[in-house]
Parts: sequence; structure tokens; C-alpha cells
Amino acid sequence: MKNKFRYSILLFILSALFISCQDITTADVSHLTYYVDITLKGNAVMTVPVGGTFTDPGFTATEKGADVSSKVKVSGTVDASTVGAYTLTYSAVNKDGFPISASRLVIVYDQSTASSVDISGTYNSNILRTTTSNGTQLSRGPFTVTLKKIAEGVFSIDDMLGGWYAIGSAYGSSYAGSGYIALHVDNSISIISSTLPGWGDTIEFYQTSYYNPNTGNIYLFSDMVSTPKFQFAVTLTK
Repeated sequence: MKNKFRYSILLFILSALFISCQDITTADVSHLTYYVDITLKGNAVMTVPVGGTFTDPGFTATEKGADVSSKVKVSGTVDASTVGAYTLTYSAVNKDGFPISASRLVIVYDQSTASSVDISGTYNSNILRTTTSNGTQLSRGPFTVTLKKIAEGVFSIDDMLGGWYAIGSAYGSSYAGSGYIALHVDNSISIISSTLPGWGDTIEFYQTSYYNPNTGNIYLFSDMVSTPKFQFAVTLTK
């Protein structure tokens, strides 16, 4: 009987120790953090005619329901006197040190030469790539390229290379020459901004790119600024 009593006491002590360890372990991993919630006022993409004035619509920021707008730092500037694309970044860190950010893109464009024609839509792309050193040519396509209207005469484009690398080489969207283009009243097309993140590069037109109003086709003549090894003649058709 005494042995049975001792065993019962020992079992109780071991059980208590086990439960205590569980509580400590759970306490170490159950911490909950709340990120700062930054909400932009106005649109995430805004346009300003060159020579105009840009006023930041601002933002709201909360952390676990409390206003923490004073924690937010805004970086970046907009030069409304120069055509281009400018990024404003709104960043904050919560009480546990976790960062968060939001961004706004501001496009400054030349309204005086902007066309009223809407060329937005999904196009089939056919590309002729020329090696600049020896004139060797290769063709690819059709792939898909999408343009979206941002403002009158201003459009986003998901690949100025027509999908040569992103789709044709299956490298993915990091190797698409995306950006913003302007359609002018003379039907010429110019680049407002571009990016090719996979190679840390940008896109330029090596000759005049244009829209043909009779056929609805778009012709882009693109190469990469830092490594102009190839020239891409891209034809976009619907």
C-alpha cells in the first residue's frame, strides 16, 4: 500500500513538471505582432501634366487600430517640370521592429502632344531580333503584350521586348521590359519610363516607334540601354 502511494505521488510530480514545461514552451512561441497598416489616399498611380503641380494626397497609418501616422517616413520626390515616372515610398516600422511600406507612382507627361486615341488592349506580338555586331536575325512569336490606359496619351505596357525573354525564353516577368509609354498626336510613341529588373537594365527605342491608325498596329524598336547587343523590332497586332 505504501509503495502504491509513493508511485502515485511520483506520477503526480512528473505530470506537474510536464505540464509546466508545456506552458513555458507555448509562452515562448505565442507572441503576436501587428504590422502598420498604410493606406494611400488617392490613386496608387497618378499623372501630372509637365509644368503642372503635384500635391501628395497623403495617407493614413494605423497599428492595432491606433493612429501611427507620425511613424511613417516618405521618401522620393516628383519633378513636375520634367517628363518621367517618379516613385514615392511610404514606410514605417511597428513596435516590434517589423517594417512595412507602400508606394505611389507619379507620371509626369507632355499633355500638349498627347494623342486622344486609346490604344489600350491585348496584342499579339511578333519580334525580329537583330544582333548588332553581325546582323544575324532571329524571329519569335506570337506572344501576348498588354497596354493599359493611364491618362490621355499615356499607357502602361508589360513588355517592350514583345515577350522575347519573359515568354519566349521562359525567364519570367523579371525579364520583361515593362514601363510607361506616350502616344503623341503625330502617332509616334516615346518611352516615359522603363525597367528590366532581371538584368538591372532599362529599355530605349533605337528608332522612332509608332502607331498606325489605318491598321491599328503598333511598331516598337527596342534595345537595352546598358547592353545594346540586340535590337528588337516588335510588331503588335490585335
